[in-house]
Amino acid sequence: MTLKRFLFLAMGLIISLTATCDDAELFAYLCDSSGTPTNIRCAPNGAVAMTINSKESYMLELSNPINGWWQLEAIYDPVEDDAGIPLHGSKTGKYYIHYSIVGFSTRNYGQDYYLREYPSENSKATFNFHDEILVHPIEMTNGWVKVKTSDMKHTGWIESEMICNNPLTTCP
Repeated sequence: MTLKRFLFLAMGLIISLTATCDDAELFAYLCDSSGTPTNIRCAPNGAVAMTINSKESYMLELSNPINGWWQLEAIYDPVEDDAGIPLHGSKTGKYYIHYSIVGFSTRNYGQDYYLREYPSENSKATFNFHDEILVHPIEMTNGWVKVKTSDMKHTGWIESEMICNNPLTTCP
């Protein structure tokens, strides 16, 4: 294992353990399967500020969801010694990415788990699953994240401690 890969895995583990989600930020990873460069925009559905390679395993720091768009606070690149990718091209200094191309996996690791109708463990289950799955974050509140499954068929809330935001390894 190269030092760069080791450092990236270590950074992902630290982020997973210490900053999975609060109501200010959410860590996820890029999961854009389009094969074309990923657009980072100046505003939700606005002009393209910059692009990044959709084939890389970028980790993303997100905040302030607005109608399916996340404000992008930082991008971490595993190839360049885990350095941040400079955000550029926006006159306002704000950058946005759509929820459908960011995601994380669940941490249920072979146990039954449910997406909930509302952000409460007493809420009705909207979808149950046994194996860990890829989900896309839509919004967050009070330690819960509203997600859509990768097939875009199911939507519900998941507790933030049940997400794994490291694209290269499972979370403890």
